[in-house]
Amino acid sequence: MDEPGVLPTQPLFDLTGMSVDDAKNYVLSLTAHLKQTEADFAATQEELRLWEGRVALAEQRGLTELKSQAETKRDETSARKTKLELEIWEFRDGVEKLKKQLLLLPLTQRTVNADALLENLATLGGPLDNVSPTVKRFEAEDALAALKKRLAEGS
Repeated sequence: MDEPGVLPTQPLFDLTGMSVDDAKNYVLSLTAHLKQTEADFAATQEELRLWEGRVALAEQRGLTELKSQAETKRDETSARKTKLELEIWEFRDGVEKLKKQLLLLPLTQRTVNADALLENLATLGGPLDNVSPTVKRFEAEDALAALKKRLAEGS
């Protein structure tokens, strides 16, 4: 059940309701985020190797306090690495899904010019407005009657 005052959000990997240009920009921004996350993941792997080396060095030298601090940092870095790895998998799958949607998006969107459509319908089946032709006929009859009256007065 939705919380009051909270608007429902669109799923992260869905292009529904977007124009083609907006969808392209959206996919591009998610791809850029994916690349940044991959770079962060690589840096975190390096940092993890560094802390693992420090743990080993502290253990070799018998420095238990430094070893404990290095293990804490290693564990934090390992957790961050796991989180980034999961995000990478999620974004890779999502971006691939969006790229497929993006290919199909132009086929699902049609623009309709309502005025042109009404004009085409009117030429095919007559006017859609029943009042306008009647009003025009009465105006034409009034103009004809006025013309006849002027002609009759002029003779």
